[in-house]
Amino acid sequence: MVLICPNCGKINEVKGKKWRQPSLRVRCRHCGYQTEVHVGTTSHTPGMYTYESSVRRGGQGVSPEKKEARPPAVPGRAEPADRETGVPPRTRVLKFLLVGLVVLVLLSAGMLAATLFMIRGSPAYKTAESFIRSSGEIRAAVGEDPQFGLFPAGSIRTSQGRGTADFLIEVKGSRGKTEVRMTLYRDNGRWKVISAVFTDPSGKRMRLTGEPPRGSSGTQ
Repeated sequence: MVLICPNCGKINEVKGKKWRQPSLRVRCRHCGYQTEVHVGTTSHTPGMYTYESSVRRGGQGVSPEKKEARPPAVPGRAEPADRETGVPPRTRVLKFLLVGLVVLVLLSAGMLAATLFMIRGSPAYKTAESFIRSSGEIRAAVGEDPQFGLFPAGSIRTSQGRGTADFLIEVKGSRGKTEVRMTLYRDNGRWKVISAVFTDPSGKRMRLTGEPPRGSSGTQ
């Protein structure tokens, strides 16, 4: 018996000894499409089209080119491939999801890079770096010519010429490294350091004080 796959239109041959039941579940050996075939019938219902082996001898059979409608997908069976692209619909959906995930990751990385660039280029961060470079206590802890980490953490808040900023900056030198937590304030467009906290090589927590904001009592 010769069967024509309704999905790819290619011919499959099934041995006669397999036709012992009224129906038979078959799989196309070309595209993998599965369906159930009723013995001795030719129909446009979901399934393989059957026609006698007389087709090979020049008889009339059902031509695959005359078949227009695609069989509907059946749960639990392989999805037919798109005739234009040759790709199953589920595979195309997975590809779209993968592309969307890659775009989301790239956008997140771009936003992170932009945020870091804004922090490192801000006047508040430059004031913090200048304070660290000029601090004898911090240079004594890490060594001369301190270098700064690539990914500072922190935030900057400004409003009507005033503002505050907090940074956690990694500082490296010839003697070691430490993290400096800094607090700054802005007054009349100028950033000033309130405090800088770090740990020295002995493990002692050190606190350096700068200029207190105007209106505060004493050094914080």
